[in-house]
Amino acid sequence: RDLSYGDRRLVSIVRAAASGPSVLLLDEPAAGLGALERREVSAVVKHLAHDRGMAIALIEHDVSLVLETCDRVAVIEFGKLIAIDLPERIRSNSAVVEAYLGAGAV
Repeated sequence: RDLSYGDRRLVSIVRAAASGPSVLLLDEPAAGLGALERREVSAVVKHLAHDRGMAIALIEHDVSLVLETCDRVAVIEFGKLIAIDLPERIRSNSAVVEAYLGAGAV
């Protein structure tokens, strides 16, 4: 109760990782967090993946967080996989841009 909402979110990620799973599923870990807290979530996820060798499946609507955190990105629109690629390619993928910004945004 004494921790901020953001700190509770970070503690929940670390607690889930503490048992040493080979794969960790994080569903909207940045929901309701401010910019600083989102950067902290990104740093923890990168540490777990790169330094601890843990596979992370990150389900997140914060596209900026996903693109800056993930090594590979899969984009799903209404249950259909529309793209899977490196973040820099996802950023300019016309199907992804249209799905997130609407037709004519490309």
